[in-house]
Parts: sequence; C-alpha cells; structure tokens
Amino acid sequence: MKKIILALTCAVLLYACGKKENYPPGRFCWNLYDHTGYFEDTSCDKTEAEIKAIAGNGGYERFGDSRFCWTIKQQNGWTIYLSEVSEMLLHSLYETNLGATASQKVDCIHFQNWFNRKEAIVGGALVYFEPVVKGFMPEDDPADDKKIFLYTSGDTTWQRHYSNDPWF
Repeated sequence: MKKIILALTCAVLLYACGKKENYPPGRFCWNLYDHTGYFEDTSCDKTEAEIKAIAGNGGYERFGDSRFCWTIKQQNGWTIYLSEVSEMLLHSLYETNLGATASQKVDCIHFQNWFNRKEAIVGGALVYFEPVVKGFMPEDDPADDKKIFLYTSGDTTWQRHYSNDPWF
C-alpha cells in the first residue's frame, strides 16, 4: 500500500511540475510603449493583432524578447543610436512611427552614451540648455568635455558641449 501511495504521489508531482502555465497558442505577454518610445504598460493573454490595436500609434514587443543595439537612419538624414531595443519594437515603433528608413544591428560593446547640450555665450556669459542623451559609435566619439563651435549670431556664440557625465 505504501508503494502505491508513493507511486501515485510521485506521478502527481511529476505531472504538476511538468504542467506549464502558458497562454493559448499565439497569445503572449506584451510590453506597450507610447508614440515616443516610453514604456507604458504590460498586457498579457493577447495576440499580436489584439496588441497592435491596443498600441495604436505606439510600439509593442513580446515580453522577454532579446534586445540589441541599433544604428538608425531617419528620413531627415539624421542617424540615431539605440541600445536595449528589441527587433519587434524597432519595427513597430521606430520604423513605423518615428521615420526610420534603415536600421542595422551594431555591437553593444562599442556603443557609448554621451550627453550633449547646446550652449550660448551671450556677452561673455555662458547660457546652458537642457542636456540630452545621444548615442555615439567609437568613430564619432566626441571626447569628454569637448566643445564644438556651431555658429555666431549677433553677440551670441553657439557651441555643442559633450560629456560622459550627465550632470556636466
């Protein structure tokens, strides 16, 4: 009798451990992003068609998708660099809504984030503008604390200041 109870207990445990809590085929958990790429919410038990309707003009990706670094050419000619973006989010948001015309995976090891801001020297006084994060590949590396002259207008000299410190 003990052997039968032990065998039944083992069988029940093996069955319970092998049972998966998956959603029905084609239904997954999704991360939703607004139209600018900011994370909004996670939604589960939906098909891609359902999540696409929910996302509207925002982006979406399957929860747990692999993330990569990308270089993206935009319609306006600018090149932007993104890190930690899944291929699905790249297609659903950046190519569809944010004007990406070409994209290429790049090695994240060589990817660096730099902070830059536009500054003005007005009558000898330095005026700061909000820092903005921008990614650069090594060949574009501006070097820490580098200032690039942009133009002069009247008594104002405009320059771009780069740093790897977000609080510069």
